Amino acid sequence: MFRTSIRLSLTTAALALMAGTAMAAGSDAGSIISNTFSMSYNSGGETITIDDADTAETTVDRKIAYTLVAQTDPLVQSVSPGDSDVELSFMLTNTGNADTTFDLDIAQTFPTNNGIELTYDTAGGEGTWHVVVLDPAIGPSSAQVYDPANLNGITIPQDGQRILAVIASIPDADDLERDDFQFTVRALNDAGSAVAQEDRDGNGVDVVFGDPGQNNIETGTGGFQVEAPVLSATKIAQVVAETPDASFNCATGGSAGNGAAFIPGACIEYQITVQNATTASASATDVYFVDRMPSEVTYVGATIEITGGTSDAFVVLPGGGDVAAEVDQLDPGMSAILRIRATVD
Repeated sequence: MFRTSIRLSLTTAALALMAGTAMAAGSDAGSIISNTFSMSYNSGGETITIDDADTAETTVDRKIAYTLVAQTDPLVQSVSPGDSDVELSFMLTNTGNADTTFDLDIAQTFPTNNGIELTYDTAGGEGTWHVVVLDPAIGPSSAQVYDPANLNGITIPQDGQRILAVIASIPDADDLERDDFQFTVRALNDAGSAVAQEDRDGNGVDVVFGDPGQNNIETGTGGFQVEAPVLSATKIAQVVAETPDASFNCATGGSAGNGAAFIPGACIEYQITVQNATTASASATDVYFVDRMPSEVTYVGATIEITGGTSDAFVVLPGGGDVAAEVDQLDPGMSAILRIRATVD
């Protein structure tokens, strides 16, 4: 799982490298800027020059500056049941003037009250999510699993970047189920706590906020939403002819509903309808369904009909007295109707 997650981050890493490197905010925090001046004047016909008349020294203060930019487009990813290692990622860039350690928190939410309900698990696997941090300047070999529940900071040098990614594997889930993930980033102080406020007292190295919100907190939210077919199936049994004569072809003759008694010798029809709801977000492909014919009837023929659209479909006799249907695709609003004719023994 961990290796797969690294491989998936390749695309994001490549995009980051192509985008180039952000420029940090100038002089290093804590560095001393020394400024001197010289002066000259005339006195008694002579020019008096004073080099280094005086010096003013200032200490460069620390500017905490960074950006958190989505790398996933769209931010809510459309996924299908069974998808593995799908990725939601943001780029964290340190644009401040000092190497900085950041804390990353991730909150899982269910905005539609109908969640996939992925489970956090660093080992990965179906129905789980975890977090990977990647240095795009190095590539996939730098990827590390990150535990957002702990204050285990991410140190980024000036001009450095890190890809922060949620990696998920989607379980068997229903259409439109959705999980969102909010990324929250804060810069930490030397004690490992989030820097809560600016320090502008003029003593030593002051601290000012230069992140977009100027409050040392940046957030970004994205998610995964399932797009899946919504299939329903019904089956009915009807009499075609109660007492067909010798010339009657049960496989093709008559129509269902012409009789009421399931008596020996009667021609009957089983009708199985499989429908993809009109509200479904995705098509169902490679649809296959099987009717287990009872031993009290004898199969004589079957047909398959597609309504609401077009698709290749076939009747299949897999053996053992079963009757099946294969349908290439059922788009939303389409149905496949399998009609099976038999005689009652």
